[in-house]
Amino acid sequence: MSTKPHLTNLGFQTRAVHLGHAPSPSVPSVPAATPIVQTSGFAFESIESLEESFSVPGSYNYSRAQNPTVDALERAVAELEGAEHACAYASGMAATHGVLSAILRPGDRIVVPDRVYGGSHAFFSGFLKDFGVTTSFVKTSDLAAWQAALESPAKVVFAETITNPTLEVIDLEAIGKLSRARGAKFVVDATFTTPYLLRTLELGADYVVHSATKYLGGHGDLLAGLVLGGAADMRPVRKRLIETGGNISPFVAWLVLRGLRTLGLRMERHSASALAVARHLGEHPGVELVHHPALVSHPDHERAMRLFGGRGSGMVSIVLRGGLDSAKRFINRLQLFARAGSLGDTHSLAVLPGMASHRHLSSEALAEMGISPGFVRLSIGLEDPADLIADLDRALASD
Repeated sequence: MSTKPHLTNLGFQTRAVHLGHAPSPSVPSVPAATPIVQTSGFAFESIESLEESFSVPGSYNYSRAQNPTVDALERAVAELEGAEHACAYASGMAATHGVLSAILRPGDRIVVPDRVYGGSHAFFSGFLKDFGVTTSFVKTSDLAAWQAALESPAKVVFAETITNPTLEVIDLEAIGKLSRARGAKFVVDATFTTPYLLRTLELGADYVVHSATKYLGGHGDLLAGLVLGGAADMRPVRKRLIETGGNISPFVAWLVLRGLRTLGLRMERHSASALAVARHLGEHPGVELVHHPALVSHPDHERAMRLFGGRGSGMVSIVLRGGLDSAKRFINRLQLFARAGSLGDTHSLAVLPGMASHRHLSSEALAEMGISPGFVRLSIGLEDPADLIADLDRALASD
C-alpha cells in the first residue's frame, strides 16, 4: 500500500491529517475530503470489462471485495502502523475472527494470556473450541510460563499491548522472539495503544488487530475493526474476508478516516487526563488500588514508558474499598461518566467488567484474572480533567 512520497518522513499527526484520500491521477483536482463511494457494485461497459476486472489489481467490481473509500482507510492505517497491507472489518471481533480463522485449522493450538478482553476470552474458549482449536491460557506477566507453553507446538500466539481491563504491559518483544523461534504467528491486539503510541509490528508482531470502534474512530458512533501485517501474511486474511463477508461499510470507513485526522491530538489528551485522574484517585481513601501504566507505582511502568513514549493511554482501572456494592453505588452516582461498556470515546465511560465484558466468567475465574468485586474500568474522555476529578470525588464522597 503506497502513500504520498512527500509524507513519508513527516510527523504522525501531519500524516494522519493528509493520508487516506482516494487517488485520482487522471484529473488535475481531487476532493478535499475522501469521497464516500456508497455502492454495493460497479457497472461496466461490457461483460468482457467485468471479467477483466477480476484479474486486474486495483479494479473495483463488488464492494465486498474492494471499495475506494475502504481502500483509502486501509492505506491510511497501514501507513501509520508501518504495515504493508490492511483489511477493514465490521467490528473489532470480526477482525479478530478474520485473522485467526485465516491461520488456524482444527487440531491447532493458540497460546493466550489469562488476562485478556472478555470478548476475546469468550471467542477463544467458545468459538475456537467448537471448531477444534485448543487454547492454552498463560499467566500474563510470567515469561517462564510463556516459554513452557511454547515448548509444545502452537500455531498462534495472541496478546494485547495493554491488557483489558487490568492494564498490564507484557513483554511483547520477548514473546515475539519466542513465537518466531517456535514457528508461531504472533497476533497482537493494539486497540488500547493505537499506532500513535506504538507501532506494534516493529516489536515482532506478525499481525496487528485494532477495534477501530474505540480510539481510531474516537467518537462512539461506529463499529469497525482492522487487521494489518506483511503483504504475504495478509493474502489469506484478505481471501477469508472476501469469502465470509465481514466487511466494513464505505460510510463507516469514512467515519474512521475522519477519526484518524485527530487521533494524535486525542491520544495526547486521553493519556494526560487519564494520568491526572489516576494520580488523584491513588490518594483517595476510598480507592484501594489504581491501575495505569504511566504511574510510577505500576509494575510495568518502565516498560510502558519505553514502549509508549512516556504516555499510558486513556484507560484507568481502580479497585474500590467495600467491594461490589461500593462499586455499584460509585458508578450510579457519576454524572459525567456514561455507564457504558465501550472505550476510547470523547465521553468518559465507566463500567464494571465483571458485569459486562467478563460477565460469562465465574467469580473464581474473575479473581484469577485480577478482577475483584470492586473493580471498575474508566475510559477517560476529552472533558476537562478537573471536572472529571470533581465528578469522581462526588461519587466517592459517602463511601
